[in-house]
Amino acid sequence: MMNIQFDWPLNERQKVRQAITIMGIQGISDLRPVWQRFGGTLRQRHRKTFDAQTDPITGVTWHPYTPAYYKWKLEHKRAKADKMLQLSGTMRKALTVAKSPWSHFISEPKLMEYGIVAPVVYPLVHQASSRTRKDGYPIRRGFIGMKLPDDLIILQKYIKTHLVGLWGKGGGKVTGK
Repeated sequence: MMNIQFDWPLNERQKVRQAITIMGIQGISDLRPVWQRFGGTLRQRHRKTFDAQTDPITGVTWHPYTPAYYKWKLEHKRAKADKMLQLSGTMRKALTVAKSPWSHFISEPKLMEYGIVAPVVYPLVHQASSRTRKDGYPIRRGFIGMKLPDDLIILQKYIKTHLVGLWGKGGGKVTGK
C-alpha cells in the first residue's frame, strides 16, 4: 500500500502556524471538530478538481490525453472516457468520499492528515512525476492539494467558530477542550 498525502509547502505551513498563534489557540487541546469540518471542505474542493480537471493548487487545466490513449479508452468502453484520472474512479472516490476504502483521513487533537491509501503506484506518478510523454507534455497531473489562500481562510473560519463554541461552553472563557 502507498500513502499519498498533501503537505503544505514550508512557507504556507508557516502561514497556518502564524494564523493559529495569532488566533490564540495553541493552548486548545483538541481540534478534531475543526479537522472534521475541514475534511469535508477538502472533499468538496477535490470534487471540483476532478470535475474541472484542473490542478487544485494552481488551477491549471490538466493536459489532454494522447489521441492513442483516448482511443483506447473509447474502444475498451471505459466509463467516463472523457474524464481524466478516472479510469476506475478510485482516486476520485478516495479524495471525495469519506468512507472510501482508499481514503486516508486522520483526525487527532493536534493533527489532521488527508490523502489516498493506494494499492497501486499511478496516483503518485500523476501527482509528482517530473517525466514527460513523447509529445512533450508532462505525465504529472496534480490532483491533490489545497487552494491558497482560499482554503486557509476557510480553515481560519472553522477555527474561529470552534473558539466561539468553546467560549460559550466555558461560560465566557475558552476551556481548551
